[in-house]
Amino acid sequence: MTLTTELQSLYNEKIACFENLLSVLDKEADILKSGDVAPLWPLAEEKQKAAGAIMEVRERIKQVMVRAGRPLDVEAIHFQSRVLKDRLSHGEQADLEPFFLKAEDLGQQVRSAADANITYVSLCLDVVGEMMSVFMRPQKQAGYDRSSRMTGTGNGYVNRRV
Repeated sequence: MTLTTELQSLYNEKIACFENLLSVLDKEADILKSGDVAPLWPLAEEKQKAAGAIMEVRERIKQVMVRAGRPLDVEAIHFQSRVLKDRLSHGEQADLEPFFLKAEDLGQQVRSAADANITYVSLCLDVVGEMMSVFMRPQKQAGYDRSSRMTGTGNGYVNRRV
C-alpha cells in the first residue's frame, strides 16, 4: 500500500469520525432545546468517544508518517493537515487535497456546533441567574402587574425568548 493510499484511507476514517461527532453535537443541541437534560449524561460519554476516535486516527496518521521516514514533530492534539502537507510531495498533496479540505470543513462545522451549544447553555444560565437575582432581592418583590407582565425583571432576560 502506498503512502497516499494509506493516508486516503485514514482520512476517510477521520472524516467519518468528524461526521459522527457532528451528529452527536446535533443530538446534544436537540436535547438542550428540549429542556430535558437527563439524556445529556449518556450523550456526554458518546461525545467523548467520538472525540477520542478522532485523536486515535490522528495518532495513526503520525505513525504512518514515521514508517514512511517523514515524522511529524507534534502532539496528536495539535495535529493539523498543514503540518502533514509540509511532509508530502506535490503529487501526494494534490491527491490528498480533497480529503484535507473535507476534514477541515467538518472540523470547522464541529467547532461551530460546539460553540453554538455552549452559547445556548450560557444564555440559559444567564436567564436562570437573572431569575434568581430577581427573586432574591428583598427590597423589590417580583410579581405580576395587572397587565400580566413580569415586574422586577431587571434587564429583561426573563421576557426574552431563548
